[in-house]
Amino acid sequence: AQTPAPSAKGRLIGTPLPGNALEGFSLILDSTQRQSLLSNGELTRFSKGSSPSALCPVPDMKAVIDQTVAAVKPSIGIESLVIMAMPANLVDRPDRDLVMFNLLHRFRTMEGIQYWSESRKTMRVFFTSSHLVTGVGNRTPLPDPQFAGLEAEHAYLLEQEDSSFGKNLYQIEVRSLPSGGLSLHMRNLDQVWYGIVPVLSPRSLDMHIIIQPSADGKFICLYGNAGVNAPRALGLEERAQNSYHNRILALFSWFAQAMAGVGPA
Repeated sequence: AQTPAPSAKGRLIGTPLPGNALEGFSLILDSTQRQSLLSNGELTRFSKGSSPSALCPVPDMKAVIDQTVAAVKPSIGIESLVIMAMPANLVDRPDRDLVMFNLLHRFRTMEGIQYWSESRKTMRVFFTSSHLVTGVGNRTPLPDPQFAGLEAEHAYLLEQEDSSFGKNLYQIEVRSLPSGGLSLHMRNLDQVWYGIVPVLSPRSLDMHIIIQPSADGKFICLYGNAGVNAPRALGLEERAQNSYHNRILALFSWFAQAMAGVGPA
């Protein structure tokens, strides 16, 4: 299997996975979900209201995700799971966990990520800018951090401008997990607008991204869960669902490409 890349519709499409690809993860799947994941390398669920973390590959994170997502009282939930082969340059690399930890902190490299716009039937740039800032009242850009060793948890303020909802500030936390995986947790701090129409109040989005290598290090699981409290009027709920699903897939693509680009130790 090869590292997935955006398809013509901007989704991560992996080559069919071998039957043993799921054995190194703590996944609870029914037979239909299992076959879909093996055939496509991806599985997505939408829900009305909160999105239970049924597909999460790290059992210890399920309660954390369910609690923080439920706190925004979501009107829609999104859960996506992608499994792909670990890039060959990282399979046996002794400092792989540190390399991946640093990749997850390269927020500026999110600029230019593309996604498929269903309404425009074309690929569009998702993030036109992405950088850490000093504070809520001081949006001075900061450089991406670089670490010499794994650290348990860091909190940041991330300012991103995207093609749907403009420039917004997010509170994020990055964790290294006891499972050997990584976690990125994101909440919006600004009122989010679509043109002149308010879409999300502050703290109405709660999103988790989990990155978990398999037990044998030959595969990697990318998992995303988002709860969004969006208005139902004017089609804004559907627009928010599409936008934040695209955001999850864009982040998956960003990280997959970053891993594939790592050179030799």
